[in-house]
Amino acid sequence: MQLADRESTVLPRLHGRVRSMISRKKLGPRECANVFWATAHLSGAVPNVTRLVPALVKVLPEQLETMNPQELSNSLWAVAQLQEVEPLVLQIVPAIVQQIPSRANDMIPQHLSNCLWAAAQLQEGAPDVLKIVPVLVDQILVNAKDMMPQHLSNCLWAAVQLREAEPAVLKTVPAISEEPWTYGPVTFQCFSRPLFADLVLYPISSVKSQKPRNIYQKLSKYAKYFPDIYLFIRVSIHV
Repeated sequence: MQLADRESTVLPRLHGRVRSMISRKKLGPRECANVFWATAHLSGAVPNVTRLVPALVKVLPEQLETMNPQELSNSLWAVAQLQEVEPLVLQIVPAIVQQIPSRANDMIPQHLSNCLWAAAQLQEGAPDVLKIVPVLVDQILVNAKDMMPQHLSNCLWAAVQLREAEPAVLKTVPAISEEPWTYGPVTFQCFSRPLFADLVLYPISSVKSQKPRNIYQKLSKYAKYFPDIYLFIRVSIHV
């Protein structure tokens, strides 16, 4: 966002209009989820946008029951993004968690990836989020074959972060390792996270037996794009 956009008088008016609509309960489930998601995205760029959060926290629990999988996924992702700047958002985690098990079967790979990533981010601030990990794991095992590198990378990173609180998450590692990692673009994040995860997870006997270093071999062809991180990980795991 450009400086001129930040200083525009349009944003404060829009902000006030949206806050008024939230307070008067004029937004439906989709609109609430979209505003929440947008607030999380804009929290670092638009002044005062997080002032919408208290009103959203009051209204969202009433809307969750009729939200679809994408809206629930976006809402949980938004909580994870906003928890440091607006800790108030943590109050709605139990309500979101209550709805996800019944929607998980209909979640696409991006939804599952976002939810597992959010669970890893929220496990300390909102431990209730750990309740959704087993159902997410079951669905990731089914959907891993359709995941892009970004989704696989997020899931693998989350497995590292959640391995102690929810060891069942390690069941996803073999499934993720078996995927070709070629469907979609491979970014720096997609490249570095799996190699870091391999470094952390390889000593765990239950994971080691499944040869998660398959990921390392599959991603090695991208090394020319990320030479520094590739060299660091290669030396660290003695490949």
